[in-house]
Amino acid sequence: MNILSSSESINDRLYLIAAMITGRKKEDVAAYLMNWPEEVRLKIEAVSMDMSRSYCYSVLECFP
Repeated sequence: MNILSSSESINDRLYLIAAMITGRKKEDVAAYLMNWPEEVRLKIEAVSMDMSRSYCYSVLECFP
């Protein structure tokens, strides 16, 4: 299982776990993220991740 986000409070904003998915490949992560409606993906302001290339490429592909 991979956690795409963790629950954390920063600057009075609460950030929650977005998903726990199986797989670390770009295709696994991108397939999940592309299921989010475009209007939701357009509102994403920041992404935090480990240094995995597959995560980086997934974010570049799925978020403008």
